[in-house]
Amino acid sequence: MASLIVLVITLIINILVCTYEYRIGKKLNSYILVSNSLHTKSDIFVSIGVLMTLVGVKLGLPAIINPIASLIVAGFILHASYEVFKSTIDVLVDTAVIDEDDIKKVIKKFESIKGVHNIRSRGSENNVYIDMHILVEPKITLEDSHKLTHDIEEIIKEKINKRAQVIVHIEPYYDKK
Repeated sequence: MASLIVLVITLIINILVCTYEYRIGKKLNSYILVSNSLHTKSDIFVSIGVLMTLVGVKLGLPAIINPIASLIVAGFILHASYEVFKSTIDVLVDTAVIDEDDIKKVIKKFESIKGVHNIRSRGSENNVYIDMHILVEPKITLEDSHKLTHDIEEIIKEKINKRAQVIVHIEPYYDKK
């Protein structure tokens, strides 16, 4: 009976932790918290499976109930694993977070920029890293290029993502005429 009480208490705690972690993870856009809540959810299913098996045996159900409950729990764990994988795969494989064209539209507002290429964005919506190469007149001063990079960073934070971390590589632009 003591084991049963501990199991029920553990189940209740895991449900509270899972719910809280998931809610805060979604609010903060934290893949780590959401993934951990999904992992805790699999622990909940294991506890429910054990509880159902104990109750089933106590009610006189045949011993086959244990492997059946184990298969059902395994299915829930596989589903939770899939959910964790699905929610984090884009971050793990460095998928572009922001469309290149959106960045180009923002950059075109600067007359001094003659071109932009090698645009990359990665991370998550909550933690975006953007880097790019911009082409400017070769005679631009160091002070002007420094100001330009800060202006680019500010407008990207304003128009695209306020938490973006931006790296700008400046290259000289030579008219091919």
